[in-house]
Amino acid sequence: MKSSRMGGRLVCAAVLSFVLGGPAEAASGSLVVERPVVEQKQAKWKKAWAWSAAALMTSVAMDTASSMGRPEMNPMLRGPLGQFNARSAALKFGIAGALLGSQYLLLERHPEQTAWAATGNFAAAGLTSSIAVRNFRLPR
Repeated sequence: MKSSRMGGRLVCAAVLSFVLGGPAEAASGSLVVERPVVEQKQAKWKKAWAWSAAALMTSVAMDTASSMGRPEMNPMLRGPLGQFNARSAALKFGIAGALLGSQYLLLERHPEQTAWAATGNFAAAGLTSSIAVRNFRLPR
């Protein structure tokens, strides 16, 4: 009975050591410091956030290309002749850049929110891409 309790304690100690990032003995006998699982997940989501930022900027570029010289429905982006122009494109890229820049700064302080930011960026990229596809299908 005592040996099973001792084995359970050793397993608990090993699990705690692994979760807390303590040293673990590798097969070669050298000590290796394991990264905590939370840090590994955050690193994966940080990479996903970078991809989502690229997807968002690509979709904004597609939407800009599909709107250039056409009548613009958004009064904030409408040029003097009611069309999407270079000023409109600069404003659109500026808004997207400000969004991603503020996300970057906020995620430096709160990296646990990276998954939400990446998901939101992918959703926004999908929406903007669908608008671009619709614009490309419209007759000139």
